[in-house]
Amino acid sequence: MKETQARAKLVKALRETLPEGTVVLRHEDIRTAGIPDISVSLLGRTLWIEVKAEPYKLRGIQHETLRRLRGVYAISKKEGWVLAIPREGGGFLYQNLTLLSLAEVVRGIENLL
Repeated sequence: MKETQARAKLVKALRETLPEGTVVLRHEDIRTAGIPDISVSLLGRTLWIEVKAEPYKLRGIQHETLRRLRGVYAISKKEGWVLAIPREGGGFLYQNLTLLSLAEVVRGIENLL
């Protein structure tokens, strides 16, 4: 699955599943580097999400911005999804060890709000 397809699937699932009053926005600005792909806001709290699809590249400015915003990566793999928290200096502070379904990713995001 391409990153654009993964992003569209995740946004659709978030909008259909999360409680009423949740605001799910896609942020796409080709002129500004480092802005996470999606923000999810509920009851005054916001979670920033960067969507990646295998094979993926972690870009420095994206990674650092996401880390500073305390956001997460939602990584689409052939067999399922992974949620990961960016670590200072690159890589991940936490990465679930088992592959998740899209519904489990949505629940994980809701729990982080």
